[in-house]
Amino acid sequence: MMNNAKILIKAGLKGLFKSNVPKSKGKKFISASIVLAFMVLWISLFGYNYLISDILSQMNALNIIISMAFLSSSLVSLFMCVYMASGYLFAFKDYDLLMSLPLKSSEVLFSKLAIFYIYNYALTLFIMVPSLVVYGVLTKSGALFYLCALVASFFAPIIPMVVGSLCALILGKISSRFKATNLVLIIGSFVLTIAVVVCSMFINNVSMEQVQNVFEIFGNIGRFYPPMALFESALTQYDILSFLGFVGISSAVFFLFLWLFAGSFKSINSSMTEGHFSNAKFEMKRLNESSPVNALFKREMKSYFSSYIYVLNTSIGVVMMTIFSIVLAFLGGEMVEMLFQIPVADEFIVPLLTLMFCAFIIMTCTTAPSISLEGKNLWITKSIPVTPIDIFKSKILVNFTIVIPLLFISWLVLGFVFKLSIVNLLITLVLPLLYTVFIALTGLMANLYLPVLEWKSQVTVVKQSMSVLSAMLAGMISVAVPVIIYLLLKPSSFVLFSCCVMIVMAVVDLFIWHMVKTTGTDIFLKNLY
Repeated sequence: MMNNAKILIKAGLKGLFKSNVPKSKGKKFISASIVLAFMVLWISLFGYNYLISDILSQMNALNIIISMAFLSSSLVSLFMCVYMASGYLFAFKDYDLLMSLPLKSSEVLFSKLAIFYIYNYALTLFIMVPSLVVYGVLTKSGALFYLCALVASFFAPIIPMVVGSLCALILGKISSRFKATNLVLIIGSFVLTIAVVVCSMFINNVSMEQVQNVFEIFGNIGRFYPPMALFESALTQYDILSFLGFVGISSAVFFLFLWLFAGSFKSINSSMTEGHFSNAKFEMKRLNESSPVNALFKREMKSYFSSYIYVLNTSIGVVMMTIFSIVLAFLGGEMVEMLFQIPVADEFIVPLLTLMFCAFIIMTCTTAPSISLEGKNLWITKSIPVTPIDIFKSKILVNFTIVIPLLFISWLVLGFVFKLSIVNLLITLVLPLLYTVFIALTGLMANLYLPVLEWKSQVTVVKQSMSVLSAMLAGMISVAVPVIIYLLLKPSSFVLFSCCVMIVMAVVDLFIWHMVKTTGTDIFLKNLY
């Protein structure tokens, strides 16, 4: 089993990181920018952990920083597994090919989980290393601590990964019994994802009064989730039994999951990939005519909602925005003021609402992977007797269709709750709309410059491609720059400041649209095959 699984893992990793984009200075610059952004975030985590450790040291509870690191990484791993499992474990593109080979389903599942583990382990190290290093430095721990931490962290993502995969497996099993498989998967994944985010918010937003009971809080969590207590005890007390217990439990959970669900893995994938075409009834209907853009738009929407992983990864931002807005509406102005400790006056609430809308909107970019998702069938799209601009417009309209209705609902709800003036209502609507245009155009240009037309899993394109990362980075910068300027200058009028930002964003949007029509068209016609 191990030889076959090793070959599959090697091939899977090679396929995931393979790109058909030639090396260029632009790509190197984007890659360097992304690496720099992650390094800045990592350094910030070191600073954050140092501040937390200072408070915990005064309470003689520095060991809690280990539990916090473990719990944070576990929640993130759980979130990522629920978020991504379907693209790796279920309905992946090369399922039929792998099943036609002399391989056991357990070998295929093991290789998929191993690739999954590599991503989760990297993420776990990214989150845990700052906490472990800060603890080691402040306690003046020796080499034994770092050795134990390295080995223990190797097993840390296993249980969250298995639980997240199990959730995705259950969703897949349930959805395979329904005709609307993608709808069941999308709704179920949204519910699980939002539940994980809400739990994370409750854990991270602990008041100072609750911090005083930090031992009791983490003691209760440790009783509910023993691996966390074992992990902390193994590193802070050098308890060999705790260390062996943690490693043993993690290993047992993984192999038990692999053994129990190898059979179900095959049946679920078979039912999800075969579809329900046998139940479809052909019915002759009147042929409807429509404009090229409208016809392409309908095709794009159908393609969008037929891909579970595409919908989940690109619409979670605006879905959370809508839910958050509705929750704030139920809480009411007085409760919001009490919980967030901010006045609900316009000068405070309008900037926060505008920032919230824009931040959630830049998380929703359907255009960044839209060209890549055409894959090897891109030549068919290029052979259709329509202009590239019509194709671009149809892909941009998908982004607008996903974002604008939910933005409008959130805007109406919060505008009514906080009784915003006409001017402030316009600000909280127009500026997010300009960001909607910006992220759609930026994502499309990024995908034209950085396409990945050869892929095995849609996750590679939708979540891990350079175009998606570039669009995400550009979106974050476009929001961060005005916020930093606002905090530094502290203008007396937010209305005037917002108008300036609107003008800048409108100019930027027009410039990018000009690039789409000129440079983008040339790339689409000449460089994409």
